[in-house]
Amino acid sequence: MGSVIRPVCKCNSNFSSLYAGCGFSDWDEVCNVPTPCFHCQTIFTRNLYNKVLKCPKCRRVVHPYGEVVDFNNDMEEVFSWSFQFNKKYQLLRKKFTCPVCKEEKLSFIKEAMWD
Repeated sequence: MGSVIRPVCKCNSNFSSLYAGCGFSDWDEVCNVPTPCFHCQTIFTRNLYNKVLKCPKCRRVVHPYGEVVDFNNDMEEVFSWSFQFNKKYQLLRKKFTCPVCKEEKLSFIKEAMWD
């Protein structure tokens, strides 16, 4: 089951809610994670299983927020997704760099679950 998360920044940029993770039918092929494009000044999701992540608009290579960590990591998180035997993607409850204002004032709010 995935999570609906929303990026929020002190610069008041209007980011859309994001569907992170995946649904019931594709859990072993998809792990959508929040990803910024600093060139297009937007945030979208990209499938972490893809070898190269690109912005859907400008097609530049992008890097997702969050990181892949050991499964037993007990950090406070907004969203996580187990996708390997002992690894998981983790989006921590912390500040990230905003693609609009370029300051480390962006955070994520968990709004709902989806499937």
